Amino acid sequence: MDNLHIGINPAPPAKPRLALPKIASLAVADAVNPCAFSVLLLLLVSIIAYNPGNRRSIFYAGLAFIGTVFGVYFVYGLVFIKFFQVIQALAPGRFWLFEVLAVAAGILSALELRRTCPFCFSIT
Repeated sequence: MDNLHIGINPAPPAKPRLALPKIASLAVADAVNPCAFSVLLLLLVSIIAYNPGNRRSIFYAGLAFIGTVFGVYFVYGLVFIKFFQVIQALAPGRFWLFEVLAVAAGILSALELRRTCPFCFSIT
């Protein structure tokens, strides 16, 4: 028998849980990038230049930098996940939202092209 016809509604699908270990591992993986290494290197070199004999301050500065980079990437991950959950919740109006975003992106692209390439829109 079909459950929909006898008044029994199927259970709603379970919400996906926020997987903090997955986000933390992605934050660790993303925190290891050349830009962060170059900034860390410049930071440590400047600390060495001002405090040549104080190794403890160099260690703590590097540790603070690494922790801050990890924390920022972790928060970015949480924000991205929440953003996509909100987008999923807007399922009925999602296509309208995408159309508005596409038109806005097209207008911004045309304005940027006009600014960077003035001869593209010149009429001679």
